[in-house]
Amino acid sequence: MNADPTSYGPRMTDAAPTVGELFKAKSATDEQVYAAIEAYLKDPGTYEHLIAEGYGIDIAAAVLGQAWASQIVGLIESSQNLKRGAVRAEDLRRAALWSPELT
Repeated sequence: MNADPTSYGPRMTDAAPTVGELFKAKSATDEQVYAAIEAYLKDPGTYEHLIAEGYGIDIAAAVLGQAWASQIVGLIESSQNLKRGAVRAEDLRRAALWSPELT
């Protein structure tokens, strides 16, 4: 996986809300975020994880941006629950979203 999270995946813009902002607006649910996390854990090489209508998140970039989460996800010895928790860390709620309309 490329270590530079800005060099792949959809372009994130300043106009896109964060995951936390979508939660506040009740436009995204925990279930949508959990589904995206599960998809990422099954295939960490993917980056387009939809979490709400018209919005997705590049979970790989969010994980790479957090040293602890990146280490936990990369360790073969880490349990799926630990990996899930690392990805679900509160920083994910502040991660920028992408939207096809904004790219």
